[in-house]
Amino acid sequence: MIGGSSIFSDDILRSEFEMADDGQFQYGFETRDGIVVDAAGENRQIGDGVGAVMRGSYSYTSPEGIDVTINWEADENGFRASGDQVPAVPERPVPSGAAEQAVAAVEEEAAAAADAAAVSVPVVSAPAVVVADPAESVVPDESAFIVLEADSETAEQEELLS
Repeated sequence: MIGGSSIFSDDILRSEFEMADDGQFQYGFETRDGIVVDAAGENRQIGDGVGAVMRGSYSYTSPEGIDVTINWEADENGFRASGDQVPAVPERPVPSGAAEQAVAAVEEEAAAAADAAAVSVPVVSAPAVVVADPAESVVPDESAFIVLEADSETAEQEELLS
């Protein structure tokens, strides 16, 4: 059912389909009530695979009597339609300085990430000291401490110490 009415074979004024050996194709039809569809396509290398790219148009008369024609294209960049009845995306003004703020924010995040990746955080580990009487606290001298660099070996080194 198209446009609210059923299409029977005597309503089709034109119906075509052609396919070439190389995969290119085209088709089209026209109905008695003014619907016209035409499209053509081919296979194309898209990234690592092959996909069909197509372009075409369709037209009809709306219930309000407006002639509608939509031209379209579908390829590796997506589906794009154009025509007087295709709504346009409203342009929104960009506030003054917004682009500069966005760039500055991205640069700050990148710098912070680079600083975090470059910083080596020492992990300090000390032997456990059990003290029965707090008055007899024993503080080990600094030779009892082992400083480990926070890197991929940290987990293995801490595991060996425990």
